[in-house]
Amino acid sequence: MTLESALNAWLTEQTGLPAYWLERASEAENAVVYRALTHGKIAGNLRKSGIDRDLYSISIYHQSPDAGLEKANSLANALDDFNGVLAGYALQLVSFNGGRDLKLSGESGQPQYLFVRDFIINH
Repeated sequence: MTLESALNAWLTEQTGLPAYWLERASEAENAVVYRALTHGKIAGNLRKSGIDRDLYSISIYHQSPDAGLEKANSLANALDDFNGVLAGYALQLVSFNGGRDLKLSGESGQPQYLFVRDFIINH
């Protein structure tokens, strides 16, 4: 199992929304999108630690600002300081790293809102 497949399953279960890697499907009004912003390694002094330290961004697209914000904050609370197994994939530590909330302009139909939460994931 990979981190991406674990995130996909966990995010879908936690939010009740379809989860996508890198970009949202064109037909998905409300969805979760996750992507790696940077990949890194934890230094191990004289030998490699074998631990990846990646910065991931999780975005919630939603038509309701209240529902989208609630889902984003719920994810942040669930993942911040998490260690253990996430949907079958072992994580050493997840740390909340920031985020932003936006109203998307230029969207057709109902207004769309974007709630982004960033996490450092050691795995």
